[in-house]
Parts: sequence; C-alpha cells; structure tokens
Amino acid sequence: ILASFTGRLPFNVPPSDGNGQTLVNLSTILGSYNEGQLTVGCSLPATLTPTPIATSMGTPAPTATVTSISAPTITPIATLQVTSEVTPESTAQAGGPVIIVIEGPVQAININIITIYNINIQLDPNDPNLKIIQIGDIVHIEGSPQGSVVTGNITIIAITVIIINVEVNVSTGQVWHDNDNSCSNAPPSWAPAHGWHKRCDKKDKKDDKQDKKHDKHDDEGDD
Repeated sequence: ILASFTGRLPFNVPPSDGNGQTLVNLSTILGSYNEGQLTVGCSLPATLTPTPIATSMGTPAPTATVTSISAPTITPIATLQVTSEVTPESTAQAGGPVIIVIEGPVQAININIITIYNINIQLDPNDPNLKIIQIGDIVHIEGSPQGSVVTGNITIIAITVIIINVEVNVSTGQVWHDNDNSCSNAPPSWAPAHGWHKRCDKKDKKDDKQDKKHDKHDDEGDD
C-alpha cells in the first residue's frame, strides 16, 4: 500500500506532496475494491492520512585526517672562514720595480762596475764580491735597470750577486776559482765545488777505467 511507503512514489513524487496524497487516496480505493470492501452505495472508507516518517538521509560528516608531517631536521654546517694572507712573490708587482736577471762570464771590471754580455752592472762599492770577482768568472746578477733605452746607456744596479764558479772559506777567507775546464785545478777539501765535481768526477772515473784497461792489456802482453 502506498500509504505505508516511506520512499518516493512513482514518478518520483513524495508522499507528503499534494499529488502524492492523491495517489495515496487512489491506491487506497483500489485496494479496498480489490479486497471486496467496496459495494454499490457504500461509503468510502476513512482516508488514511499517511504519517510522514522522517528518514535520516544524513550526510556523512567529514572526517579530519591528520597527516603526520615530520619536522625538518636542521643539521649545523660549519662555515669556513678564509683569512687572506699576503704571499710574497718573486715577480715584480704592477707598478713595482723591474728586476733583470743576468748570468754569464765577466768580460771587464772597472772599479765597482762589471760587464757581462756588454751590459754594465754596478755593484755597491763596499760589496765584498769586488775583491773576489775575476775576468772569466760566471756571475749571477739580479738588479734594476737605470738609464736610457734610446741611447743604449743602461746600467744594472745589482741587488743580488752570486759568483757561480767561486768558493770562499768563510773561516780563513781562502778563495778557490773553478776557471779551468780541464779539471786540472782540483778544489780544496772545504769547497763544495758542485760544478767541478759534476764535470770532473765522471771524467776521472772514466780515465781510471781506461787506465786499468791499458794496464791489463800491458800485463797480458808481458805474459
């Protein structure tokens, strides 16, 4: 029976609506007729008024979802602090004096001026090397140029003076010059004489080997 139907009627009509009540009444009459309750001259049975029943069509309440978010881990990072330091350089800085390096045999000596490769080099008048330097000595010079490039009159003011082929005994003041390429001028025991030993030690060993070879050959000839 439509009167007890809690949902919507056909054609999606709600029972509490005016059209819904009409459908309910008609269905009640048809039901009574089918059950033999209706005859000619009989009055209609009392109309059952359907009691609307509230149907809970609850909308599901939103459920709050708690998402666990891990807190970022802060890792301390050490910051390197660079302290600027001044590093000495052997090269001339911009705007600084020009340093010229010359190394070669001494061609001439004029008081405190020596000449190497036709370039005049002025030493300090009190430089002790002036008492040692001889013509032919190999000298290493570092100094600043003075003079005119146009006229070609340039003099090197010596800052560093090193005599390559000379050894000086600081205790006795004895001086040894390695000025003989024949190795006949052997250095004294106190002199390092690296150049002489490099040049002559191998030669002496070679000569000794040749002498032993000749001696052996002579001994075989005597036999």
